[in-house]
Amino acid sequence: MDEQDGNYVLLDDRMLNKLTDLEAVPASNEAFFAKHLGHKVTVKGSKSSDQDGKFKVTSIEDLAAVCAPAQGGNQ
Repeated sequence: MDEQDGNYVLLDDRMLNKLTDLEAVPASNEAFFAKHLGHKVTVKGSKSSDQDGKFKVTSIEDLAAVCAPAQGGNQ
């Protein structure tokens, strides 16, 4: 999870590509995301039917305190 341009976003496991913008349910709960910033997480919720296409997050589970790019096999 990262913050880009003032929005919280979910990145792929290599931390290279944005998968979706995130929105807390209920809305305007910035602390909900802030404590997970930079962590590897699993989010639960639903894709917004609005034109903005944000993922409405109802819960977050930390998988790792640091989100590092996935390691290759021969290092």
